Amino acid sequence: EAKVDPGVVISFVPRSYFPYDQTESDYFRKHWMGWKNAGVRDFIYRPNYTYAGGNYPMDNARRELDDFAFAATNGMIGCSFDALVGSWSAHAMSSYAFCRTMREPTRGYERARADMLSAFGAAAADVNRYFDAVEAHSRKWTQDAYREIALKNPNPTGFWTGGSFATPAAVREEYLCDADLRRYHAILDEAVRSAKGDPLAVARVEFLRKGLRDGLLTYRTRVAQKSGDKAKFAEAFRSLVDYRASIEADGVCANATRLGSEFDAVPAGDTAHSVAFATIGIR
Repeated sequence: EAKVDPGVVISFVPRSYFPYDQTESDYFRKHWMGWKNAGVRDFIYRPNYTYAGGNYPMDNARRELDDFAFAATNGMIGCSFDALVGSWSAHAMSSYAFCRTMREPTRGYERARADMLSAFGAAAADVNRYFDAVEAHSRKWTQDAYREIALKNPNPTGFWTGGSFATPAAVREEYLCDADLRRYHAILDEAVRSAKGDPLAVARVEFLRKGLRDGLLTYRTRVAQKSGDKAKFAEAFRSLVDYRASIEADGVCANATRLGSEFDAVPAGDTAHSVAFATIGIR
């Protein structure tokens, strides 16, 4: 049986970051302990959790923080996250939870959620329902279910399947639907009403609503693009561009992507629409 010199420091990158289901958690813990049992004492934990979700509302942090705590109690001497996609509003809950766990690795998700909700005053219960809804949708996905969507949505070259590093926008219209996003908006509309009379709480709920609106317009742009109707796509894309311009100074999102990598389901030779969509195809 192979052994590792205890002076060797391992940098450990989990194999997957979305969907981070129980299978992935079990796989991570098995292999972390495999290295530990082989003699490794010191680990640098380098997950890709924050790559996931693009500018859509998403939160898998509960399970991910459980595994962070597991690592912290089994030899982790440091960590390095890669990478923040800049969806400060859509990923507000999970982003805060990850930042908070850097200070106290075993503090856990529930306490981070309580911290976050304390900022919303009388709207806390409604915001909690919103976070619950986003988390429930995020956790329902398995690797097999997401892979099925990906295989149905390759990019035209056939080299990447949808949802990979290069083609995340391919799966947009199947990961969420208009009804999901409108349901989330309805919850936050109630939160605004609950926060009436508390300008700061209202402003914080509006911050969440802005990120949600950005995700909805991105979704509608993807649906229009995939329909093949160029006029419909141009209209949806313009709505998204105009909205992003209107919230540019609000810290809602600072997304970046790779131009040239988001040519998903665009007819060959349709360069104008390919390049245009490249600007919104965020992980």
